[in-house]
Amino acid sequence: MLLAINTGLRKSEILGLSWKDVKEGEIEVNGKGDRRRTAPLNKTAQEIIDRQQKRTDYVFDIPNRN
Repeated sequence: MLLAINTGLRKSEILGLSWKDVKEGEIEVNGKGDRRRTAPLNKTAQEIIDRQQKRTDYVFDIPNRN
């Protein structure tokens, strides 16, 4: 929830976030209508991303992704 508040990303965008979408200081996501958009990372958002382990291609490793 903190990442959503600090970036303005939707739940589906956060859950589908892959490591290749994380750039220096920003996140690029496919938004509503398959439009590509960027969201800036403030200090709090960057700390949340940095705490995640790179076990899969996705930033947030959740069970039953489908």
